[in-house]
Amino acid sequence: MNRSRPGAFEISESSAAAVAIGWRKSISAAGLLVAVATLVLALNIAYQFLISYPGDSLRDFGSFYESGRAALESRNPYAIHEQSYRVEIKHFTGANPNLNPPASLLVMAPLSLLDPAVTYRLLWWGSLGGFLAVLFYLARSYQPTGGRWLILWALSLPGFWGTLFLGQIYVPLMIAASAAWILQDRGRLVEAGLLIGLVAAFKPNFLVWPALLFMAGHRRTALAALFGFAALSAAPILLFGADVYRQWWEMLIADNPGRLLWVTNMSVIAYAGRLDVPWLGRFIAAALLLGSAWWAWRYRPDRREAGAAALFIGLLASPVAWIHYALFLLPPLFSVRWSRAMMAGALLLATPRLVSNALFEGPTWVEVTFGSVYIWGLLTLAVPLAWQILRRDGTAFARMAVGEGR
Repeated sequence: MNRSRPGAFEISESSAAAVAIGWRKSISAAGLLVAVATLVLALNIAYQFLISYPGDSLRDFGSFYESGRAALESRNPYAIHEQSYRVEIKHFTGANPNLNPPASLLVMAPLSLLDPAVTYRLLWWGSLGGFLAVLFYLARSYQPTGGRWLILWALSLPGFWGTLFLGQIYVPLMIAASAAWILQDRGRLVEAGLLIGLVAAFKPNFLVWPALLFMAGHRRTALAALFGFAALSAAPILLFGADVYRQWWEMLIADNPGRLLWVTNMSVIAYAGRLDVPWLGRFIAAALLLGSAWWAWRYRPDRREAGAAALFIGLLASPVAWIHYALFLLPPLFSVRWSRAMMAGALLLATPRLVSNALFEGPTWVEVTFGSVYIWGLLTLAVPLAWQILRRDGTAFARMAVGEGR
């Protein structure tokens, strides 16, 4: 027996050594993977920063500027003007007018009194600073697992850099949506509702948010949102006349339908259009809207669950859901419990435009598979989150780490 013990100890020692070596290799491999991922994200962010930096063209901001000036001069703010941004891509050639509802004129008109080039740069830098501030505040409020990675991922989104490149207004609206999300978690329901109404007045597809809140029984927030939406939507009639809504609607009706097929449109309606079955997209969109309304009425989800569902459905079921709208998903994504499938969706949404554009310009079968990478990313985020919410076990969202509301 005494002779057997040294052998046993030798085996144990050698096994322990093998395990230690294995752990060191695993740690080294994990460290290498982290280093490579960090480098890729950093290079992607640096590349998008450089190509989005303000140049001579005002891009979409030029369209907004002209729209605001036309409103002040009692002309049609939804016509094509001298500085309207013009594009030529697959499925579409033409100008980008101001597609936003008349509530946008409340901002565009005062901005048109300023120097357009200076204002564009102020919007660029202000959006960059505001976005960074919101990301860090969301991370501080909800302390998500891997918060630093989540911030890096958000900064790599082409929807964010495309917003800066075009001179768009998505970041200020995303800040309002983030503030609404945090305020409702802190029990400040009226203020949250008013901010939701502001977002919906500029982007009507987000009317799904107060609608689901109302159906779920969160009437105080929903009614405040509807009041804010109505007030901001009525103000342009008082300032610019009732014709402004007719002009907006006529512009939407006459717009080139090829715009909806762009690679940056993540909605099911757009994807069905690429497949040449637009009726199917409208059917699925209607099913999503009606199904979510029934679900909210029947199961009474909490405000986070209803809000997250509304934000995702507001993109999937809308005729227009540009990749820039992905910014509005960040408040729930900073407070949700992530699954591996959701991580895959996040990576797809971060695909650089250089890659997605090249794939989209290929043959039709490439366009509707690899070239439609953004809708696949949106769906790969939405489906696992929907499954977590539908389980109704309270594990979909983490508790707020700072200032938990009532």
